[in-house]
Amino acid sequence: MEQEIYGLLIREQLLRTVMRDATNQDPWLDPERASFVVASNAVNDSIILDPETVSRADQSSG
Repeated sequence: MEQEIYGLLIREQLLRTVMRDATNQDPWLDPERASFVVASNAVNDSIILDPETVSRADQSSG
């Protein structure tokens, strides 16, 4: 249970860092306007839709 909590905290910190870096690319973007939910969903979708992730899942189930 403790590892899961640390994992979630690390994921949140990494996501916030990526959001900050992304908004720093454009001086007109306000970092406070970045959506944590949208960023989190984008990360989840990129992991789920990654062809290597799908092929590894197929290999482990077969």
